[in-house]
Amino acid sequence: MKPRTLILALLAFVAVAALGWAASVEDHRYDPLTTSLARQLRAQMVDQPAPPLSLPDLDGRVRTLAEHRGRVVLINFWASWCEPCRREFPSMLELARSLKDRPFHIVAISQDEDEAAMRAFLKEQGYEPTDFTVLRDPDGSTSKRWGTELLPESYLVDRDGQTVLRFQSAYVWTADPIVQLVQRVSRQAWKLR
Repeated sequence: MKPRTLILALLAFVAVAALGWAASVEDHRYDPLTTSLARQLRAQMVDQPAPPLSLPDLDGRVRTLAEHRGRVVLINFWASWCEPCRREFPSMLELARSLKDRPFHIVAISQDEDEAAMRAFLKEQGYEPTDFTVLRDPDGSTSKRWGTELLPESYLVDRDGQTVLRFQSAYVWTADPIVQLVQRVSRQAWKLR
C-alpha cells in the first residue's frame, strides 16, 4: 500500500471512530454541560449499571459497592508500583477530604500483590481510613470484570449505581471540571430526562 493511501485510510478510520463516539454520546443522551466537561477531560461516557463489587478492605472485611447506594462513588483502580497512580493519589485524597460532608465517596481498589508495599505507600501519602475505602484486588479479577485496561483507571458511579463516566490515565482529581462533574452527578443532572 502506498504511503498516501495508508494515510488516507488511517484518516478515514479516525473519522469513522470519532463519528461512532459522537453517536454514542447522543445515544446516552447526556446533558450538554456534562458532555462538554467529559470531552474536555477525555472521559468516556458509559451510562450502564456498575458491575458487582465485593472485595476485602485493609482489615480483611468484605465490602461492596451496594453499601454506598445513595452516594456518588469514584471507583479507582491503582497500584503502588504504578507511577501515574502515585502521581494522582494526592489529588484523589484531597478530593475525598474536600467532599467529606457530601454524598460522595471514593473506593480505591489496589492491584498490589505486595500488601506491605501498598500499606507503606498509603502511610507515606498520609492516608487515613476515614478518607475513603481501600480494597484489595491483587489478582485483578474485579478490574477485569469492570473492563479496566490500564492503571490508573477510574469510574464515576451515580447514586443509583449507574456508571456515568470512565477515566483512563491519571487525573488531577481536584481540577474544576472534575468537581463540576461530581456535583452534576450528585444532583442527578448528568443525563437528559
